[in-house]
Amino acid sequence: MEKRKSVPLKTFILEHMIIEGCKGVSRNTLEPQLNAAFEYIEDNITTKRIMDPANSQNIISNDITSEEKNRIRRLATQALDTGSWSQVFF
Repeated sequence: MEKRKSVPLKTFILEHMIIEGCKGVSRNTLEPQLNAAFEYIEDNITTKRIMDPANSQNIISNDITSEEKNRIRRLATQALDTGSWSQVFF
């Protein structure tokens, strides 16, 4: 499990959430994409069912506990509310 800033989120789940969150968002600049990704995570991390593409019986979103999902949601909210992206990533 990948951990950045102590966020317990598997890379595949993170990639899935970012792809879904950025659908329809201009790719010309990074900030709208970051905002869209964090907003999607904030709105969906606690309820979204994500299946393993190699095994539809394996719901990989179930690998994250409710407590972890709520923490990830809070961190996404904090990222959106911060005044500087350097506070989010470094």
